[in-house]
Amino acid sequence: MKKLLLILLCVPMIGFGQSVVDRQDPNSTAKAILIAYKLKDLKTLSSLSTSLNSEILYEINRKGDKHPRYNSLWKGWRWKAVNNWDGNTLEITDRGMKFGESIEKDNGSYYIEDYVVALVWENDKLCFEDIWSPSRKITSEEQSERSIILEYNDTIFHSIYSENSLINDNYHFEFGGCCDGCWVSCPEISIIGWSKNGIVAYKTDTDDDYEQSNLIIQDLKTDRILNETSDLKDIINKYNIINGRLSKYYSEIPGFEIDLDFDEVYHEDCMGTDVSYELKISNKSFGHKTVTKDDFGCVVDWGILGYLKSPFENRILILLYYVPEVDETEYYYIKSYGASLKPSTFK
Repeated sequence: MKKLLLILLCVPMIGFGQSVVDRQDPNSTAKAILIAYKLKDLKTLSSLSTSLNSEILYEINRKGDKHPRYNSLWKGWRWKAVNNWDGNTLEITDRGMKFGESIEKDNGSYYIEDYVVALVWENDKLCFEDIWSPSRKITSEEQSERSIILEYNDTIFHSIYSENSLINDNYHFEFGGCCDGCWVSCPEISIIGWSKNGIVAYKTDTDDDYEQSNLIIQDLKTDRILNETSDLKDIINKYNIINGRLSKYYSEIPGFEIDLDFDEVYHEDCMGTDVSYELKISNKSFGHKTVTKDDFGCVVDWGILGYLKSPFENRILILLYYVPEVDETEYYYIKSYGASLKPSTFK
């Protein structure tokens, strides 16, 4: 019994209530490393590291803040990147397991800093080598148009630009026929930034001469609009908005089903329909919940555009579109709602 207990205690765990780490699986290993680092759990981090790193971390853990390298672990870009990890994002790249990114500017050019967990094989298992930050320059073509083809054959043009010294993460939704002087006006949304507490700042635009681009501060926990203005002054600081961290766009959220159930009512004085809808999200393991119940008045088209994920939380911004009764031009507008993907918010 004592021998069995010793074996179990030596198996690294992701954390309380989590699964045993699969050291053959880069996703499982990287997740355990990031959780241990974020919790400042040097004992677990040491058990997941290479033999050399394990010795160093063991000494740091033993000596605590008296070790000359102790404070360096909790300062600088590595700690900032790990501390900002949303607890879920992991992507296999040729440099390691990517868990985040940011935009930096140098001599007039923009660079994407990818944050990755570098893993190496040692003694037939994956081990923690380091947190790396490979960067790549954003080309002028990427800044103007980076297209992503979606399953429903529409196109999104993704661009990154600077305005008033702030990075704008812009998504233009192309429904076909959008251009100056055309009969279709397509929507776009520019993310200014996110807070770590469920608040997002963004601008929407439809190329409508009668509509101005609005800066919207939205609380994604309540969907309340905290501020709607064209003035950027003091907005960022007031709501603790962090600028320069790219959002993650999804046409589908892996593991989740998001449905828009609706009822239509036709009437004579409208060339469209009044639509009452219920936006729902479900997961096979967690259950389901209603995000909102709302309505569109006299519209000819509506649906789900996609989802933008916060870089700091397991929370998404759900983007709906709608087209009011058409006079000459089809104007596509965006309406958005927040939703947490935490298991505890489902039933």
